Amino acid sequence: MEKTVATASVAIALMTVYLKENKHAPLTLDTLTLAALVHNVGVLPILTEAEHHPDVFANPTFLKQAIIKLSSSIGAAVTDAWGFSGEFIHVVRSWSDLSFLPDEVHYVDFIRAGAIYNPTFRTIL
Repeated sequence: MEKTVATASVAIALMTVYLKENKHAPLTLDTLTLAALVHNVGVLPILTEAEHHPDVFANPTFLKQAIIKLSSSIGAAVTDAWGFSGEFIHVVRSWSDLSFLPDEVHYVDFIRAGAIYNPTFRTIL
């Protein structure tokens, strides 16, 4: 949770600076805050399963690969089940997929910047 809050804090700070220069941007700090706080929610079910099945997830490399490969789609399913809008689901699904390159400044850009700043998440990107 602490790492997610740190990532969200950096993303919010960066967007605050951006919005001062781009007052008519269609982005809001409220939306970014929530998106940044749930962007990595797909990791939690994987860690829960790892806790319940330590024999399967005993290898740290396997656990790391499971998180990299599955957390975005699991997170998208979780946010969908919680009734989040398509925009949030898209952010959760796309933030770590570097093949997704928005045409315009997007919430994903700020979350990625926050994750890059946070040394723990650098391995995910």
